[in-house]
Amino acid sequence: MLKRQHGSPSHVFGSSISLHPRRSQNDPLPVDPVGKHLATLFPNGWDWIFASAPTPGDPIDWETVKKFPLSPVELWSLHQDPECLIGIRPSAQTRWLVLDIDKDSRYHPASDPQWLPQIRHALEDIGICRSLLCQSSHSSGLHLYLPLPETVSSFWLSNCIKLNLEAIGIKFYGGQCELYPNPKRYVPKGKGFSLFAAFRLPMQPGSGFHPLDADLNPLPWSLEHWLDAFELCADGQDMGRLHHAISDAQQNFKVRKSGHASSLATWQERIHEEKTQGWTGPGQTNEKLKILACEARVFMGMDSEDQIAEYVCQTAQNTPGFYEHCRHQHEIDRRSHEVAIWAMRYYWPTGTAPCREAKYHDKQVAPADFGYHQSKREAAQTRIKKAVLELKRVDKFPPGITARAQAISKLAHCSQKTLYRRSNKELWHPHHLVEETPQKSPEPIQEGEITQQGSNNHYLVNQRKLELLILKDLLQLYINVGFVITTMKIQATVTLALKGQRVAKVALTDSEVPDQGGGLGGKF
Repeated sequence: MLKRQHGSPSHVFGSSISLHPRRSQNDPLPVDPVGKHLATLFPNGWDWIFASAPTPGDPIDWETVKKFPLSPVELWSLHQDPECLIGIRPSAQTRWLVLDIDKDSRYHPASDPQWLPQIRHALEDIGICRSLLCQSSHSSGLHLYLPLPETVSSFWLSNCIKLNLEAIGIKFYGGQCELYPNPKRYVPKGKGFSLFAAFRLPMQPGSGFHPLDADLNPLPWSLEHWLDAFELCADGQDMGRLHHAISDAQQNFKVRKSGHASSLATWQERIHEEKTQGWTGPGQTNEKLKILACEARVFMGMDSEDQIAEYVCQTAQNTPGFYEHCRHQHEIDRRSHEVAIWAMRYYWPTGTAPCREAKYHDKQVAPADFGYHQSKREAAQTRIKKAVLELKRVDKFPPGITARAQAISKLAHCSQKTLYRRSNKELWHPHHLVEETPQKSPEPIQEGEITQQGSNNHYLVNQRKLELLILKDLLQLYINVGFVITTMKIQATVTLALKGQRVAKVALTDSEVPDQGGGLGGKF
């Protein structure tokens, strides 16, 4: 059993224990099934971290324990002790990854509520369809757990997640957003080892850690409930797609590190195989379009978003299975442009210098978002608005919150989770509903008629209206200026004409005087 003196850990064994970077996998597990489950999920015990429980609001004074590993039994005992906090370092294989978003981060919902849904959508594209959102501590930071049903390489998983989230504009550095396991420094086999960053264990009593619902409200779960939710999320992941994404990350990482021709040839060969195979079922559009964009950017050297988008759009439509399985045929132009933007950030042409110089701790301004998920949100809001208007029109708008949500959800073809988002509550919820000026009622709609709409870029429409107003004002100004200039010309012409008449009259008078004088002189 571990003894603590003055808030610090000390080992009961002698100092003759040999130091080794790996703990024995045969250490006895806790008798308690919950403790056994926890110790199995977080197995690595070397270079663990320890701190006395601080007063809420005070900084935590962590120290790294290097003299001995943390055994599963000790892990469980310390985890249940409210007087201390502990943390571990991920091992080489992991069943989870954690995104750590600080309270003051630009990605925290308190700063921008759009980032968290974007992160989850991006993770879903690579097979991580379920996640577990938690408050990390009393500081109100967030830990987004990504549970997996099987172990994968910690190093390659972290690199895969990092590269795919960077593609939507996430920048990883301390105080904003971090990964555990983190993309640690790569050390070739036989050259030693580097350590993953340590992080605190979840659900420690009194630590401020709480599972959260969709509205960021704490859930009254026990550790057992949290572990059950972890396994439920893990069962919902698409591991086939995730393994494919990890393989892409490995290939991308190796090519960037070495630039070896054989690696590039293998990469290009894989892309050719994917193109030849084409669509084999639904849910493959994101992956296929990314592969085509990668080919255009890396191997065809395209350096323009429009050029890449055109290639992706045309090639996708000529790829086998597109018309049978692709469910985004109606928006293929827009999706192609979005993936072209992604490829311009994510890749560079082969044979050229790398254009993505961002390192793990660099602070950079995130590029603009793709806009795809924004258009989906706008389409959902449009359907909700139409459903509300239709229910009011037929006088079937329920006064109760639950009944109203069910009626709108059925007619608008959206989940109640979507309805209860903060940005959508004001469209229907009686406590948030904003009364609008009565407008002309739309045409009656039948159940099932409301479908997904394309992206309506209201900003461009408003910008066009502004341009027309400016052109109108400029035209009026031109007319006014032209009128003034014309008036001035007429006035100048009249003035010159009058002056000419006077000059001509004077000249005529002057010319008559010598003639008279000459005549008189002749008489004399």
